[in-house]
Amino acid sequence: MKRFLKRFIKLSWRGIPIGIIATALITTVVLAAVIITAVQTITQDIVEKPAPVEPEIVAAAIDLPNVYENHSFTWEAVAPVRVTSMVADRYLKLALADPSAYSTFSVELVLESKPAGSALVVGTTAITVDEGTLTGNLQLDVAGEYTFTETVAGVAGSAGSASIDLTLTLEDSL
Repeated sequence: MKRFLKRFIKLSWRGIPIGIIATALITTVVLAAVIITAVQTITQDIVEKPAPVEPEIVAAAIDLPNVYENHSFTWEAVAPVRVTSMVADRYLKLALADPSAYSTFSVELVLESKPAGSALVVGTTAITVDEGTLTGNLQLDVAGEYTFTETVAGVAGSAGSASIDLTLTLEDSL
């Protein structure tokens, strides 16, 4: 082996010893491996976590037109009631405060649109409440947006101003 190295060092190519050429090549490759680098830039926007989407009920205030005492009236809402549930099997509950200012009073919600996959029937009365029941509910069978037409009917009581609270809530169970 010693003899091979002596012989290898004595070899030359065009007058340059091959040992020096080999050493230069090996050094160049090692330095190139160390020197040659790449820079990669990683960019990312970090944003705030959005608030979880909550269920929503949109129902405009109702201002009924004037009516004579002891006369009947029916009023259909211009702005529909929209209910958005993010989970299936929630209950839309409608609660009517005591309508003592009227001889009779009722509120009816008719389903106008529903999310895909719902078994509810569009055009049917979903909930009716009156002074006899004061509450009603409807199971929203799939997540999504439901739209209802609201109809208020009744017979006015004595002359004066009347105000009734109608409370719509989404509940997980009855």
